[in-house]
Amino acid sequence: MGPRRGESLQKWKPKSIPIAQIRTLNSKGKLVKGRKITIPMNRGASTSRSSQSTFGTLTDWSHDQIAAALESVGPSINVDDFIAGRKTGRKKKRRKKKKVSYREKRQRTLQSWEEHRHNILQTYIAGEVLTDDTSCSKCNTTATHRCRECGVDMYYCTHHVQEVHQQCLHVPEVWQDGFYQPVAIERTPWTRTDHFEMCDTQKCKVVLVVDLYGRHHKVPVIFCSHEEPGVTLIHHRLWPSTISRTEVAFEFALMDWMETMYLECHVSCRSLSQALKLMGNNLPQHVKNVHELLTKETFGEFRYFKQQLRDLKFVCPNVDEENMCPACPKDHGTKVMSLDAIFGLKRWKKAKGVTNTPKHGTRVFEDQQVVDNYMTVYKTKGKITNTLQECNSFQAGDKTRAKIKNAKVDETGVFGSVCRHEVPWRFFSLRQGESYGNAVFMIELLLNDIESSPGCNLLIMYDIACLLTTHLKKSNDKKELLDKIRMAVPAFHIYGHKPSCQVEYSPRRMEGFGLSDGEQTERLWAFLRNFAKCTREMCPANRIDTLTEALLHYSRNSINQIGEVLVQRFVRANQTKTVAEKELAEALTSKGTQFITKAQIHQWATNEKESFTKRKPTDSTKLTKEEKYVELLSKFYSYRQELVNYTGDDADHAQYLDQQVKKLQTDLGKLEKDQPRWAPSNPEYKAKLQQLMEKQQMQLLNRVHGLSCERWFLLKLKSRYADGQTMAQRICRQITSQTNRLKQSVIQYNNLPFKSATKLPSKIQLQDAYNVESSLWNHLQEEQRMVGNGFIPTYIKRTLVDLHHRVGRCEEELELIRDEMRNTLNFYGTKLQTLSANINQHPTQTQYDIGVRGLLQRKKQAVQEKLADLQVIFKECAGVVVVTLSPVLESGGVEVESRMEEPDSDTTSGEATIQESEGVELVSPMEAPDSDEELETSSDSDNVDEEECDEMVDGDDDHDQFDELYALVVNSYEEPLSSAESDVD
Repeated sequence: MGPRRGESLQKWKPKSIPIAQIRTLNSKGKLVKGRKITIPMNRGASTSRSSQSTFGTLTDWSHDQIAAALESVGPSINVDDFIAGRKTGRKKKRRKKKKVSYREKRQRTLQSWEEHRHNILQTYIAGEVLTDDTSCSKCNTTATHRCRECGVDMYYCTHHVQEVHQQCLHVPEVWQDGFYQPVAIERTPWTRTDHFEMCDTQKCKVVLVVDLYGRHHKVPVIFCSHEEPGVTLIHHRLWPSTISRTEVAFEFALMDWMETMYLECHVSCRSLSQALKLMGNNLPQHVKNVHELLTKETFGEFRYFKQQLRDLKFVCPNVDEENMCPACPKDHGTKVMSLDAIFGLKRWKKAKGVTNTPKHGTRVFEDQQVVDNYMTVYKTKGKITNTLQECNSFQAGDKTRAKIKNAKVDETGVFGSVCRHEVPWRFFSLRQGESYGNAVFMIELLLNDIESSPGCNLLIMYDIACLLTTHLKKSNDKKELLDKIRMAVPAFHIYGHKPSCQVEYSPRRMEGFGLSDGEQTERLWAFLRNFAKCTREMCPANRIDTLTEALLHYSRNSINQIGEVLVQRFVRANQTKTVAEKELAEALTSKGTQFITKAQIHQWATNEKESFTKRKPTDSTKLTKEEKYVELLSKFYSYRQELVNYTGDDADHAQYLDQQVKKLQTDLGKLEKDQPRWAPSNPEYKAKLQQLMEKQQMQLLNRVHGLSCERWFLLKLKSRYADGQTMAQRICRQITSQTNRLKQSVIQYNNLPFKSATKLPSKIQLQDAYNVESSLWNHLQEEQRMVGNGFIPTYIKRTLVDLHHRVGRCEEELELIRDEMRNTLNFYGTKLQTLSANINQHPTQTQYDIGVRGLLQRKKQAVQEKLADLQVIFKECAGVVVVTLSPVLESGGVEVESRMEEPDSDTTSGEATIQESEGVELVSPMEAPDSDEELETSSDSDNVDEEECDEMVDGDDDHDQFDELYALVVNSYEEPLSSAESDVD
């Protein structure tokens, strides 16, 4: 390498190179940027590219040579100063590399393609010519053919092109008439040497084979009467269109490609068949009905065949299934499941006579007859009032919509459950709409799954968990389910519920849920909805098989990414916790909050939740009988005075005033009960009226304060999102609504007949109402709480409660992920142990047995590699979990060590290893929790009524303290789902 800028050339001794590029020095002896000279050097020196540098070399240079080189530059430079260099002076800082924007990168990439487009086209066209000096790849004779599928520049003579392509489906090309033309190969019959050489019933038959590129081949195949023709084709890796007739077959590579396109890209069989036709249009199309052949169980049987090879359940039935989540607890821990229904997967009624059963059985989908019988019995048990006013606008649980059934639709949708790691669990079809019975049936299935694991806690996230909880409380025979589970509303759907549900059922305010958003089902529906077009015309069994294979494919993708997902969630939870703790510390050290403790914040959160569960109005807001009388009497005198003083010509208005006076006279008579009426000048009446107006004035001021705090929270939340985002637009609409309600409340307060002369302000300015820190709120003693030496405003309390919940959920999330990492490692360790045991016990007598053993060995190797990768990424993730694999694995045993690694400790007290001769019993992922404490609900109140969960309406309500989007702040610890990921049925 050459000298750096400003470095003395005497201290630098470079290697020899033939060419040198030297930057010149200025008058101060400093290298000049951008001025270069090239001087020929010793031609016998090394010419390796790695030895050259930007600054060049000085080997074998004389004083005269350097002087001659410097003179060619232009300005006169002293040679001695150049050689000596600068010995003193400040070293110039290196310039920072300019950051290139995304747009500039795209422009550079496009420009580079534009510069080479012509060269690319020329190179390709030049390769489409067979020159006279091209020889055969197998001999030295002149080549006449080429085969692009065999490799690059693979040319053959006429003899070898036939010899090489006898047992493959390549289509070579012959150079004829000045261009390459595809040529058909005359193949010898394909035969099984292990059987047909000694068979007397051999028969040759031409089979039409469709390959991966949509080309059709005529392949002669030898069959015999000792096995089905379809089995013979499988030996040649050809998938038969039918098992008994062998006119048409498909290449295995083609079927693999079609399965991937079908499950991952949601391309229908008709579209795939059309694509094959377009790909092979340069050759004769011998098979005219490819789509019809594929839909006649050919494609479905191949997908089932591939699924059997993946899970190997036919030889290893005790291996874990692909729809079992590795991270979910198996013995102890918290299991979070999301429930939902999708009505985009309908199935039209088909003609009777199709009675086949699903190939996958009840692996993913429940027996539909069992589901139908359960729903029939559930609907006839008791009667539930239909006066429910839902707290949201979602379709789930709507009794009116649940009864709707189209005569042309046999199955209206699918109800399912997904764990918090995106792994599908259990599903069944719906006959009508989504009702409570569907969710109850699914919850019972999930409880049956963990019945053998008493240490597992089941947490349910459902769109209408609030209504389902009330429904179960009123159900006599299902009420005990609430003692076994806890329910919350998903993070996105909670935005559509009223404030009481947001506080009581938000996963960001309930303990145990961590940072689970509960929207896994919505992301799954976005994937499954692409199969709606092809499944709605299928028979019930084929529809179940298609959806099962799609769910298993989705599950495989989720399981393959489980390690990266857990690490990402762990890092994100750590970052969120750090930010929340910093904000909480800053809030507690600000002016007026130095005396607040975390216990007080926790108590505020508890009080906030209780304020929504207890719906009865407090004594401070409820009018007494005497106050009601004073209010009616005040209105009576007001209307009567207006009627006496009215001199207008509007007879209708006068009649209205007379009716109001008579009505109030009747109401007052019921309350007075022959007692004398207070006169307007009565001092006692004036005193009572003054107290009543002060009370109403206080109520209005409290309402204005609550709306001001809600508006402040929405403005704070809006700042987290960029303008134009869906969530930002939604919050803006809520801010506008809150501002209008705030203005109306201020006007109502200012229009009161008279106010308190000393205690409360007579008028409210709108700017003061917008300011949550205004001195206007110092009058609200009931809205303030004395802490230390000062009052704590409501908006500060809500901020502290929000941060308190955020920190708590992050801590829960970190603990959940640690347990899930241990569960994942133990899961793959158990799977490795099971496979090793099956490999050791499997016989090796026949060729089939050896093949099965090879499949098990391949699966075992994949599990070993997966386990090793998880060990690395989990250890790098803050040193949470360590797994040690021992050489016992090669002999069939497994040794797994699962422990917590303390960052600053050398002790290994957390290690636990159990080793046996035949295998190892894995350590438990965590100690059994106290289920009574962890499953304890935050509220034991059983007096929740369905009518209380009513729909939010914009208007004046003295008991409304929050709007429907107040929980956007307390629920926004994670980024909300985008509109593309979210789906509300």
